[in-house]
Amino acid sequence: MKTANDEAAQFREEMERQQKLWGLTDWTYQFKTEKATQGKSHEAEVFFDCDTRHVMITYNIGVEDALSPIDVARHETLHIALADMLLAAIQARNESDPILAREEHKFIERAIKVWK
Repeated sequence: MKTANDEAAQFREEMERQQKLWGLTDWTYQFKTEKATQGKSHEAEVFFDCDTRHVMITYNIGVEDALSPIDVARHETLHIALADMLLAAIQARNESDPILAREEHKFIERAIKVWK
């Protein structure tokens, strides 16, 4: 049976693997693990700053009906992979904004590389 430490280590290893796979190596990852509090339904949380390229990743231990650590890591990786596009969308004047289009295509190109 896997322990909480095993799951946290597996999550971190998969986050680091996905970081390389998605080409997110310009981001600095900082990890922490917390015991999930009652009512907390998120297996993990990411807080990021697109300007500094820093992301704090918290893996919550003990979430009821949690996904596997690998699936959680993949989910959180997509939040980071989409971060620049989401920021561009917030700042865009309209849907044809060139910065938004650039970020959208960066994500698509990353996804194509991952899926090869």
